[in-house]
Amino acid sequence: MDSNRVKSLLAIDDNADAAGLIVRIANKCGFSGRALSDTRDVRKLLEEWQPDVLTLDLCMPEEDGFQIIAILEEVQFRGHLVVISGKDEWLRKSACDLAELRG
Repeated sequence: MDSNRVKSLLAIDDNADAAGLIVRIANKCGFSGRALSDTRDVRKLLEEWQPDVLTLDLCMPEEDGFQIIAILEEVQFRGHLVVISGKDEWLRKSACDLAELRG
């Protein structure tokens, strides 16, 4: 990865305000950020553009975080994944374990 290239971040959260906040913070840290609140087109987006970092809310109405982790494997996502959830720690740990197993 070119060290002079601006790194990119995709925030996936059904709460548009939360996704927007993550992007604003990422922008202040030097990232080019994009927010996605409707996950129905996440596969198409990731086939066209793969960010360096993806933040992922686990509990969403269309595609939940576990389904998106499977999509990340299918599109051969190679960036960093940050799992976000207000749910129990075991749920976050399960998602992280699954993501590691899927590469």
